Amino acid sequence: MKARIAGKIAAVRRLTLPREHSVPVKAIMRATEHVYGMPIGGLRSSKSPRTCSARQIAMYCMRKLTSYSLPQIGRVFGGFHHTTVLYSIDRVEAAMAEYPEVAELISRICDLARNATQEPV
Repeated sequence: MKARIAGKIAAVRRLTLPREHSVPVKAIMRATEHVYGMPIGGLRSSKSPRTCSARQIAMYCMRKLTSYSLPQIGRVFGGFHHTTVLYSIDRVEAAMAEYPEVAELISRICDLARNATQEPV
């Protein structure tokens, strides 16, 4: 019984602790908001098409640059369901395959987020 509980606790810790060398979530959000010209906190506030697109890209970057799970990423953005996060990631990947400019935009956001970790955020 104790071994089973200890195993569950270890599994939860693996899910909730980010990788040692991952990019901070705050840096990814700020980089996305900067590129899209949004105010800080703008990714969580609106449901406009422009904001939704930026939020989907930020979710994609978080999935690629951190060890956060889909539910954790959803919580970062105000409680989105993990299937919504998965849908967003799939849409971004499809857009990247179809439009090279989207891939360049995402590369720029990821680079800004990585570089922000070397400077105070």
